[in-house]
Amino acid sequence: MAQSAPSHDDIHRRKTMDQRECDLMVRKHELFVLSRAGGQRANFAYRNLTGLNLACKNLQEADFTGAIMVECDLSGTDLTRALLFCVNLTKAKLVRANLTRADLRGACLKGADLTAAELFNADLREGQIFTKRMASDLESLRVDPDPSDMSRAKLVNANLTQANMSGSVAAMADFTDAILKGANLAKANLKNAVLEGADLEGADLSRSDLRGAVMRNANLYGAIFIAADRTGADETGALTDAPRGKPMSMLRDSLHTLIRDHQSWVESGGAAGKALDVSGFDLRDIEWPEHALLTSLKAAGACLAHARIKGAWLQASTFEGADLRGADFRAADLRGANLKGANLVRANFENSNLAPLVVASGRSLVVRFDRANLRHARFAGCQLVQASFREADLRWSSFVDCESAGADFELAIGRPAMSSPAAEPPPRPDAP
Repeated sequence: MAQSAPSHDDIHRRKTMDQRECDLMVRKHELFVLSRAGGQRANFAYRNLTGLNLACKNLQEADFTGAIMVECDLSGTDLTRALLFCVNLTKAKLVRANLTRADLRGACLKGADLTAAELFNADLREGQIFTKRMASDLESLRVDPDPSDMSRAKLVNANLTQANMSGSVAAMADFTDAILKGANLAKANLKNAVLEGADLEGADLSRSDLRGAVMRNANLYGAIFIAADRTGADETGALTDAPRGKPMSMLRDSLHTLIRDHQSWVESGGAAGKALDVSGFDLRDIEWPEHALLTSLKAAGACLAHARIKGAWLQASTFEGADLRGADFRAADLRGANLKGANLVRANFENSNLAPLVVASGRSLVVRFDRANLRHARFAGCQLVQASFREADLRWSSFVDCESAGADFELAIGRPAMSSPAAEPPPRPDAP
C-alpha cells in the first residue's frame, strides 16, 4: 500500500512538538469529537512527538501520518479509526489502547507494548509514503528505518480479531493469549513469535513464516496454513481440525437420546436408563440442552471446546483432563465436580454453584480445579466455598462477588484479588 504525501522536505524536517503544544491540540480535538465550540481535529502528521505523554486521551480519527512517536505513552488512549500510516511507534506504550479500525499500514511497532490493546479490524499491512519531487515525478520514501515492523512487540491479551496483518513482520513478537480470530496473517513473518494460548480460529496464515513459533495450547481450529512454513513450531496441546478423540459417530446413539437415558438413570437412582460416559470423545462446539440433568456425567479427557452447558445439573461430574476452553457453564450446578488438569481457558462460570456436595455417606465432595488452566476464566457471582485451585493457572481470571470461604489456592499461579459481595451495613444503634 502506498500514499501520496507532502514534499520531501516536509518529511525530513519534521518539527518537534513539545508537551504543552501537544496538550493544547489534544484538548481541541476532544472538543471536536464532542462537536463543541472551539474544537478542531488534531493533525500530528509529520511531527516529532518522541517521548510525549498522550495517555488516556480521546484521539479518535486523529491524523498521525508519518509522525515520529518513539517511546510515546498512549496507554488507555482511544485511537479508534485514527490515521497512523507509516508512524514510528518504536518502544511506544499502548497498553489497553483502543485501536479499533485504526490505519496502521506501514507503522513501525518494534518493541512496542500493546498489552490488552483493542485492535479489532485494524489495518497492519505494509505501507509506504511517496514524496513529490517534481510535478510528475513521485519518489518512494521510507519514512523510518523499519516500516511495517512489529518485531519483539508485546501483544499479550490483545484483541486482533479480523485485523489485517498480511505481509507484516512480527518476528519474536509476543501474542500470548491474544485473540486473532479471523485475522489475515497471510505471508506474515512470525518466526520465533510466541502465540501460546492465542485464539487463531479461522485465521489466514497462508504462506506465513512460523518457523520456531510457540503455539502451545493455541486454538488453531479452522485456521488456514496453505504453504505456511511451520518448521520447528511447537503446537503442543493446540486445538486443530484434527480429531482430539473418538468421533461422535462412535456413540451408541444420538447425544440427545443418551442425555434422556442419563436423566432416567439419575431420576431412578440407577434402576432405569444408562449413565452417560463421553470420556475421550471429541464433542467440540456441541450445544447441550439448557438445564440438562447431567449429574455424575463422565467426560474425562474429552474435547468439549466451546461447549454450551448453561444451567446444567452437573453435580459430581468428572471432567478431569478435558479440553473445555471457551465452555459456557453459566448458572450450572457443579457441586463436587472434578475438573483437575482441565483446559478451561476463557471458560465462563458466572453464577455457578461450585460449593461442596454432601453425599449419602455424609461426607463432602469439593470442586477440584487442581492443575487446571483457568486463564481468563470468569467466576462472577459464584459459590466457591472450599473449592480447590491447587497449582491452577489463574492468570487474568476474574473473581467478582464470589463466596470463597475455605477455598484452597496453594501454589496457584497468578492468584487474583477476590472481590467480595458488598457487606451488609452495620445495624443502627438503638436511640437513647
